[in-house]
Formats: sequence, C-alpha cells, structure tokens
Amino acid sequence: MTPRQTRIELLRQHAEIRQLIAEARRVSVRVQAGELLRRDLKAVVLHLTDAVQAHNHREEDLLRAESLSGASPRAEHPELMTKQHFEEHKALHSALLDVQLNPDDVHVAKAMLQALDSVIDHMASEEQSFAFRDASYEEDTKPG
Repeated sequence: MTPRQTRIELLRQHAEIRQLIAEARRVSVRVQAGELLRRDLKAVVLHLTDAVQAHNHREEDLLRAESLSGASPRAEHPELMTKQHFEEHKALHSALLDVQLNPDDVHVAKAMLQALDSVIDHMASEEQSFAFRDASYEEDTKPG
C-alpha cells in the first residue's frame, strides 16, 4: 500500500469516527440537559470505542508496514503512535467507565464531551502528520 493509499484509508476511517463522535456529542448534550438517555449514551460510546480501537489497530499496522518497507522515509515511529493511541484509549476508557458506573449524569456527559474533544484533537494532529509525510515523500521522490 502506498503512503497515499494509507492516508486515504485512514482519513476515511477518521470521517466515520467523526460521525460517531457527532452522535455521541448529541446524546451527551441531551443527557447534560437532563434527558434520561443514559442507556443511549452507553450504546453510542461503546460503538465509538470499538470503532476507535479498530481504527487504531489498523493505523498502527499500516504505519508499521510503511516504516518497515521504507515507503516513507520520514514516517513517525510506530511506538510514538502507539503511545498516543494508548493515551487516547485511556481517556475514552475512563469516560466509558463513567458512563457505566457514575450515577451523576451531568458529570458523565461532561467527561464524555471532554473525551470526544480529545479524540477530535488527536485525529486533527494525525491528519497534519499524514499531510506532512505525503509532502515529504513526494519531495524526496521528485527527479533532481
């Protein structure tokens, strides 16, 4: 898979995750406003967590393969991506536990919104990195 194909696949996954985040955000805001939608929030957060986990595993595999193949000489180290993903998972997992265990709906909704913002920020950072790697790779392969 070329660096460009990798980027396209990962950006498509980010778009899907953003749709799930939008849904989780809508439910969180409604819970924060006092609506009794705790069960709905649990379901959407679980679905989002599964999607993010699947994306992170795929991303790590693709970036590791890219790095090992030498396809992108300036690719980030997979270990760094794994650490970032671990932190992202930790925030989502904490929010998911809150949804499951914390009886305070307003607190749960607020924590969920913060976790969602964290995932959005992380994806934006990754997307900038993808764009930089693509530009760097193209420069390195242009005839001199």
